[in-house]
Amino acid sequence: MTFRTLVLSGVAAVAFAGVAHAGNGNYASIEQVGTPSAPPAVNYPNGTAAGTIATIDQTGNSNSATSYQRARIGAVVGAVDIDQVGNSNSAKVDQIGRFSGSTVNQSGNANYGQTNQTGASAIAAIGQTGNTNYGRVTQYASSSLGLVSQTGNTNYADTLQGGANFAQAYTTQAGNNNGATIKQGVGTDTAGSFAAVTQTGNSNWGTVDQLGTTNNGTIISSGSSNGATVSQTGLTNIGAVAQAGNSNWASVMQAGDANLGAISQVGNANVGAISTTGSGTIALINQN
Repeated sequence: MTFRTLVLSGVAAVAFAGVAHAGNGNYASIEQVGTPSAPPAVNYPNGTAAGTIATIDQTGNSNSATSYQRARIGAVVGAVDIDQVGNSNSAKVDQIGRFSGSTVNQSGNANYGQTNQTGASAIAAIGQTGNTNYGRVTQYASSSLGLVSQTGNTNYADTLQGGANFAQAYTTQAGNNNGATIKQGVGTDTAGSFAAVTQTGNSNWGTVDQLGTTNNGTIISSGSSNGATVSQTGLTNIGAVAQAGNSNWASVMQAGDANLGAISQVGNANVGAISTTGSGTIALINQN
C-alpha cells in the first residue's frame, strides 16, 4: 500500500530536498531545521509558516534513510516521503512541529520503518510489503493519525500515541507471523481516541492499551492462530474483539465506570474473557 498522496496533498512547501539512489550500498540523510526567531518565509492567515518537503527514493541493495525536520515555533513542519524497493531497507523519520506528515513505503527484504512526531495534527503512515517488516509509529500530540499496513512475512508493528486527545491508530496486517500493538495515553489520559488492529491470516496476535475516557479499541482477526487483548483504564470506553476461525482466544480488561466490553468468536478453539472493575459496565461474549 502507498500513502504518499494522503500525506503530501495538504502541504505547501517553502523548501524541498530530494535524494534518489539506484543500487548498491545506498544511504541518505536529510535535515531541515527552521529558525526559531526568524519570520516565516510564507505567511498564512493563521500565522504559520509553510512546511518543507523531503523525499528519498532508493532501489536495491543495502538501503538506509533518515530525515529530520524541526519547524520554528508555531510553524507547520512539512512532509517526508521515503520509498525503498528491495534488499536491506531501513528508514527513520523525526519531525517536530504542527501538521507534520510522513510516509514510509518499503517493498521487499529486511524492511524496518520508524516515524517519531511531536506536534498537533500529525500524520504518519508506514506501508511494508514482503519479508521481515517491523513498523513503528510514535506520536506525542492531539489529533494525530498513525497508520501501519503490512503485507507478507514476519511483520510486527508498534504504535504509541502519548499525551494526545482524539488520536487515531490503525494497524492492518495480511499474512505470515503478524504481531501489532497500539498504546494510547502514556503518562497522561487521552480522550476520544480510536485504535484498531485488523489481521488476516497466520500467526496473529494483537494488543490495544488505552488510558482515559470515551476511547474505542477494536481488534479483528480472521484466520490462523489469532490472539487479541484490549486493556482500558478510564470511563465510558468501548473495547471489542471479533475473531473468525482457528486457535482464537481473546481478553477485554476494563477498569472504570460505564465501559462496554464485547467479544465474538466464530470457529475453532475459542476461549474469551472479560474483566470489568467499576459500575454501570456492560460485558458481552458470543462464541459459536
